[in-house]
Amino acid sequence: MMSRKGLLIVVSGPSGAGKGTLCKELLSRNRNLTVSISCTTRKPRVNEQHGVNYFFIDKDEFEEMITKTCFWSMQLYMIIIMELHVSMWKKH
Repeated sequence: MMSRKGLLIVVSGPSGAGKGTLCKELLSRNRNLTVSISCTTRKPRVNEQHGVNYFFIDKDEFEEMITKTCFWSMQLYMIIIMELHVSMWKKH
């Protein structure tokens, strides 16, 4: 079990909003920050590299990863659903 504590920063916004620019600036100012690389089923854009900008995977691989709960967001989602279910069950 890991005992390190950290801070999760989520940068979210529509395409072209400047998420990449913001992340580059934050990374240049603080060497303790790292970036989590997301998976996507879309095709790479010009200058995007697999494993650098995204992990470019096909739909079948993506669905298999969801089934295996490979994504922390899916794990978090399942925890929240379980908590809500338990909470609702206790009220009845």
